Amino acid sequence: MTRKIATFLILLSITFLTACTIGDKKDTGMTPTDTPNSTATPSPTPTDPPPKPQVSYNPVPADALAPVVIQRAPRRGEALAPDGGITLVFDREMNPDTVAQALTVQQAGEPPTPVEGSLGWDGARMVTFQPKNPLPRDTVFDVILTQDATANTGEPLREPYVFRFQTAGYLAVTQVIPAPDTTDVAVDSTITVMFSRPVVPLTSLGQMEDLPVPVTFEPAIPGTGEWLNTSIFVFTPEKPLTGGVRYTARVGTDFSAFTGESLAEPFEWRFSIAPPKIVSVFPNDGRTLVDINTPVRITFNQPVDLVSAKERFSMTGGGGFLRSDEVKGEMALAGNTLVFTPTQALQFDTTYRLEMSAG
Repeated sequence: MTRKIATFLILLSITFLTACTIGDKKDTGMTPTDTPNSTATPSPTPTDPPPKPQVSYNPVPADALAPVVIQRAPRRGEALAPDGGITLVFDREMNPDTVAQALTVQQAGEPPTPVEGSLGWDGARMVTFQPKNPLPRDTVFDVILTQDATANTGEPLREPYVFRFQTAGYLAVTQVIPAPDTTDVAVDSTITVMFSRPVVPLTSLGQMEDLPVPVTFEPAIPGTGEWLNTSIFVFTPEKPLTGGVRYTARVGTDFSAFTGESLAEPFEWRFSIAPPKIVSVFPNDGRTLVDINTPVRITFNQPVDLVSAKERFSMTGGGGFLRSDEVKGEMALAGNTLVFTPTQALQFDTTYRLEMSAG
């Protein structure tokens, strides 16, 4: 046997095998727990809608050139934004004064509540009623245009035009993944946000990139988002999340659905990423007859930051009686494995100590 493999001992400190965290930040006092279930917010019990208004009808001769409404906004089934306007389009040019007298917008109820506002004309066939104040959210309104509205040539409306619409309600976050206060989240996890109603319109794949990103993170997480459908958003981090870090995710009130709904208040939750842990070391603790040119390999359960690892790693040994010198060397990462290569060959018959401090 050559002296190159002469008997010597490398002693590995095993104190770092528990709760070792490598990263820019750490989460203290956390213990693994089962992932809590995220439950949806219960919806209120629906109530009967207010009665619809009753409007008198005066028959108009069939051969009369009576005007009719051919288009309106909001359209059937469409919610109106609180600051939105109500638009009517006629098939003929109208008399603005008679339309102003004939048009009523009211909050449905017993009794109904009239809405104050002003009329604006775009040409002589399209008129928009703009409420004086923003309308309350998630509220039913009626629009009534009686036959007192006439065309420029004097013919009355062929029949009263009445429709009902609802203002946009509050958007709600019904579920998030990871759930609030989840610990030991995998570093390669995605973040999912589910909403109570459609948030983005149905669109082509080519237009998906233009859709809004509803969630922000602290610390920031570079990545890309994707709408799985009109109400489910998935965020994919650009690189693995930092182990041991507690992230805060937030959906703000400045985010709104394409129909105008926004959150009543910001939705915020937190989750913690599983801290890095050492799963194996070579040479292992107490090993003898180690080659003096052997590099040290420490394998973790997830990617680690090289700069942070260098700050927490130390290798000492040799130096003579009652003395231990620091071993100099180069450090590199190979996947999840930290590789330390001493600058000089190790000494024969010498005990070495490796330490990776928590932090």
